[in-house]
Amino acid sequence: MSRSDWLRYGAIGAVILLFIGGAFWWALDAYQQNQAQQREQVAPRAADPSQQEAREACHDVTDLAAHTKCIAEKQKTQREEWRAQYDLQAQQQMALWAYALFASGIIGLVITGAGVVYVALTLRATRESLQVANRSADLAEDALQDARMNAQCELRAYVGCIGCFVEGFDGLAPHLAVNIQNQGQTPAYKVTLAMDSRFSEKPIEGPLYVQRVSLITSLGVLGPQTSVGSTKRIEPTLTATQKEAIKDGKAQIYGFGRITYKDAFGKTRYTQFKAMLGGGAPTSKSYDMVICEQGNEAN
Repeated sequence: MSRSDWLRYGAIGAVILLFIGGAFWWALDAYQQNQAQQREQVAPRAADPSQQEAREACHDVTDLAAHTKCIAEKQKTQREEWRAQYDLQAQQQMALWAYALFASGIIGLVITGAGVVYVALTLRATRESLQVANRSADLAEDALQDARMNAQCELRAYVGCIGCFVEGFDGLAPHLAVNIQNQGQTPAYKVTLAMDSRFSEKPIEGPLYVQRVSLITSLGVLGPQTSVGSTKRIEPTLTATQKEAIKDGKAQIYGFGRITYKDAFGKTRYTQFKAMLGGGAPTSKSYDMVICEQGNEAN
């Protein structure tokens, strides 16, 4: 039987026990009223016992004074016997009802105990139901949060670097060119691009960060699937020896930077990128940079 059925049947049983207890107390009250009425009816009869019986008992007494005295004593004796018999019956009945009263007390105690147990079980069931409801509410809230996060992940802006190359590598003033694009489905706001370059004869592990605030460019709003490019002169200018070392794979020049923006949900996002030219990687005629294995991250 399920908990709900048990609670329902327990409630019905409690109602039945209460009905029985009420009927018992009603019967006891009716008995007390009946006893009072009987006492009132018997009292006049006890006060005037049958004179005929007294005369019959005193028939052999011939003296008038003794005969009168005998009748009076017989009547007195009859009254006492009558009252004693009535009192005995009343005591027996009261003893019986005293036992019944004791039994009713036991029944009341059982009803009270059953009520306490029922209330305790009801509170326990209520607490468990509340816990289940709280867990369900937490699960629903978690599911809602997951759905909201998934929706944001699908709709938010994703701005990243889609290409780096060295413009005018063989000229006197080569520039680092960076193209970025919003690959998300909503606009990116307050877009900024900080980028710089660094020549190194040895590989540099990990990310590289732009150190000068003057190298940060504000690009405003970048719509979905929209790209924009920016260039910066490589400083210090590469020497002919450095250029040859890059082409021979004995050195490399890094292009790196950081993109920051706010998505449509008001969260600040960033993309850290790092690419290199040279260092053993194939060098194309357009001097395209290769994305490094380390130093790229985003949130």
